[in-house]
Amino acid sequence: MYIVGSYVVSTLSGMRYVDFVNKRIFKLLAMHSSTYSIDAAIQSGKFTGTWTSFGRYIPPWIEKGFVDLMAGAAGVISSVEDLVRHTI
Repeated sequence: MYIVGSYVVSTLSGMRYVDFVNKRIFKLLAMHSSTYSIDAAIQSGKFTGTWTSFGRYIPPWIEKGFVDLMAGAAGVISSVEDLVRHTI
């Protein structure tokens, strides 16, 4: 149902879900390292891939063409600093 939720948000706001989250959540909370874009994460110089315990690289699972579809269910790329910045 997360995909339906992101569809509802995008329909009611009149903007892409990822743009809505960037504007209304990430920017307001000063989460400068959080994004849905794999390209932006790589360009930041902070991106690291996922590796198995035996050294196999696991590529990002959401491809560029599916970000809008899957963004509500998963797909936020963030840093530890952004995730703990506003915790108590």
